[in-house]
Amino acid sequence: METVSLQLPALHLKPRAHHRLRRGHLWVFSNEIERIEGEVKPGGEVRVLDGAGRLRGTATHNPHTLIAARLHSRRLELLDEALIASRTVAAIERRRALCPERECWRAVFGESDGLPGLVVDRVGPVAVIQILTLAMEQRREWIVGAVERALEPEGILERSDSPLRALEGLEPRVGVARGDVPPLVRVEDPPGIPLEIPLRSGQKTGLFLDHHENRLLLRGRVGGARVLDVFCYIGHWSVCAATWGAASVLGVDSSGDAVTQAKTNARLAGVGERCQFLQGDAFGELRALDRAKTPFDAVILDPPAFAKSRKHVREALKGYTEINTRAMRLLAPAGRLFTASCSHHIGEEEFREMLVQAARGAGREFVVEAAMRQAADHPVLLGHPETAYLKGAVLRRI
Repeated sequence: METVSLQLPALHLKPRAHHRLRRGHLWVFSNEIERIEGEVKPGGEVRVLDGAGRLRGTATHNPHTLIAARLHSRRLELLDEALIASRTVAAIERRRALCPERECWRAVFGESDGLPGLVVDRVGPVAVIQILTLAMEQRREWIVGAVERALEPEGILERSDSPLRALEGLEPRVGVARGDVPPLVRVEDPPGIPLEIPLRSGQKTGLFLDHHENRLLLRGRVGGARVLDVFCYIGHWSVCAATWGAASVLGVDSSGDAVTQAKTNARLAGVGERCQFLQGDAFGELRALDRAKTPFDAVILDPPAFAKSRKHVREALKGYTEINTRAMRLLAPAGRLFTASCSHHIGEEEFREMLVQAARGAGREFVVEAAMRQAADHPVLLGHPETAYLKGAVLRRI
């Protein structure tokens, strides 16, 4: 341990900059750095010291980004092959205990599993990895090896095409890292509901696993219902709603490929006759349905993140308000709205206030039947609010 201490460069924080780290945060921003002692290459490791010279942890450093250092340990600990392997195994063991009956789950969730900049999903027989930072990019082969040993998948697909990579000076990369990955992977999620997932071409890592528990809230709430699913992607919510008793489902998505796959998934689940899917702009279709006063008993709103940064929050809230207002107007008496936001720049209070404004604009009153948050396999790290990004609610019109 002393050898590690002597070898690692020291990143000295400005006075009081360590307070956030003491509360559990894991990022050091570029304007919080006083100086760096020693030579450190981008992606390399540093000791993080507070103004009094006390050790606050070990981090990887990128001098070209706003998030200049990401802690992976509160001690002196190298982010080497052994640590990546042990933390990958530990994360996967936790998920296997948490999700014993599921074949799709998030195996590694970045900072929450001690591996900042790394996402790993298990999707049936395939593992999907997403590398988001320069430090993890430099450790790619260690990551692939660790995932291969821990999950023993038929194939490993890399979906490192997030816009976040550009902030780290990285190009996007999509491709098979190990084994065989077919264009479509068939799974059951939740158990009993078949889906085909376009892992290579679909959004993010192919499937929105963070809504697993939220989709279960449809059960007992959509029997005999006319359902509208906006931003439906490959029809995951739609197929669940139809399987659990909805009389009819209309899904809307801007992607023609997603709509085609949604139709296939509805047929696979045996609910194709009750599901209709439409390619179109969500805002435009909601406006048209609003003008036509088309009633629905349940509306699902699962939009992409409208706020990519804090400077976009005001405009994003306008967008969220519009789609929620129109959805509320479409609801028949006692109808339900399942609505969410996956932007971590918009907090739960901001989201709730947006819903209050939307209800006022729609001239409707609601009770909150349930809160929606990210699934348990996307753990929230206490003290690091950026790991809590998904919020939502089930509202019932009264």
